[in-house]
Amino acid sequence: MRALRTGQLFKNPVLTSVKQLFAPLEPSPFRFERTPRADGEEEGSVIDTVGAVSHVLKSHVPPGLRERRFSAAGYKAGFEVAAIDSMKGLGEMCIADSKVYVRETDDSRPDFFETRSSDSFLSTAALLVPNSAVPDMRVRFLAKEAPQGLPFVRLVNDLCVEAQSPFVFFGEVDWHKCDVTSISRAPTDGLTVHDHIADFYWKPGTVFHSNRTFLCGAVARDEEPRGPLCAQIFDKIFYSDLSRAGSKAKAADARAPADGAARAEPTKPGEHHFSEKVSSLVGPSKKHVYCHAHLITYNAAGKLVDVWHLNPNSVVADMDLQVYKIRALNAIDA
Repeated sequence: MRALRTGQLFKNPVLTSVKQLFAPLEPSPFRFERTPRADGEEEGSVIDTVGAVSHVLKSHVPPGLRERRFSAAGYKAGFEVAAIDSMKGLGEMCIADSKVYVRETDDSRPDFFETRSSDSFLSTAALLVPNSAVPDMRVRFLAKEAPQGLPFVRLVNDLCVEAQSPFVFFGEVDWHKCDVTSISRAPTDGLTVHDHIADFYWKPGTVFHSNRTFLCGAVARDEEPRGPLCAQIFDKIFYSDLSRAGSKAKAADARAPADGAARAEPTKPGEHHFSEKVSSLVGPSKKHVYCHAHLITYNAAGKLVDVWHLNPNSVVADMDLQVYKIRALNAIDA
């Protein structure tokens, strides 16, 4: 397992940070199919955004977003946070096929902590894939090819190597093990999430097995210095100062390896053959790769029912995902 591209994990209830050490097995167990493009056609898509994840972590609702509604109709997929009726119910969100699914956080409602769906939503942070976006690749994996499954972090690592770019992904995944959590208090009252984890996550998460889900997430490597797109991505999708503000929490979480994946060790010179694309990603120093993902579970009747935030120590069985490189971000709330 040491040779797997798993890296070291730093768990956070709002973000998932994967420190990748790039000790690859080749070939990748995942099947990548790139989308043919015409000569000169630009790769990547313009991805829409609402607000910024810093609003969530600081429990801040900008005045311009307090009552502004957004339609889910124009989007294939999306995730982060949303509310159906008012900001009092702001919770985990995922969009699938132009329908928004939100876990209710207004504890005065009888459907508190249940998942609700709608055609429109309120939000302080959202990442949205327009219907017009064209996938850059498809990635598949079948359980019969590895009956024990593969760690989710291996998927993140291999996707990062293949894409060579920040990207959004979504599609259907079945799990050997799926570790999930969900915020249970609306991040709207100025109480910072990082400093009050127990207040925001007082409802327990869960672990389930052999469940079919719709998964949506985003992955990006941090850069030093950050270019304009990288800076935008870390402002909109990830907390841009997490590596500084959350270093103690990350160090504590890093003490134990992820379930289902041994901790990778730094690669010794000559120990592994590195492909050119892996080498180009690593450069002179190892960089953090950030992944944030949400999912919706299906019930026995094939209906989408529950929204969750995905924790990194999950293990993939079957999956079929579309990958969209991020060429630019478009703030639809501007």
